[in-house]
Amino acid sequence: IDDLAAGTYALLGRLREDRFTDLVFVEVEAGVASVVRLAFPKTRNARGRVVDADTGRPIAGAAVAVVLRGAGGVALVTLEDRVRTAADGGFEFAGAPLVHGAIDVSAAGYQTFASALPSREGAAELDLGRIELAPMPVHHVTLEGARDPTRYAVQRYG
Repeated sequence: IDDLAAGTYALLGRLREDRFTDLVFVEVEAGVASVVRLAFPKTRNARGRVVDADTGRPIAGAAVAVVLRGAGGVALVTLEDRVRTAADGGFEFAGAPLVHGAIDVSAAGYQTFASALPSREGAAELDLGRIELAPMPVHHVTLEGARDPTRYAVQRYG
């Protein structure tokens, strides 16, 4: 790449929809040529089950994604489209990296779950087991006016 300003860059190679290299940080100096080698890591299938932390009941339709995170835990790249959990809360996807990956799980009305994927070299399958999502707190507000008082549930997101 020509005419790149000096600085630190994050490089990620993509072979096809589900094959990415490890994330590589490169320091670029103006006017200096550099060679960077990107390697495609081995991947594995991952599965798990998403449930309500309070009741243990399955959460259908939760979004599950594998991401690569940079400094400060900021998601840099989502490695594939999010998959949705089935009626039993179960999910499965292919192409999870063996190292440097993290999983994000979100569902309406629940706090987002984020965790590093366990690094298990040589394991073709990764069972993440039971992932518990904590419900968002619900606050009740009473509005009074000219008519009968009405009670509303207010839920804060974020």
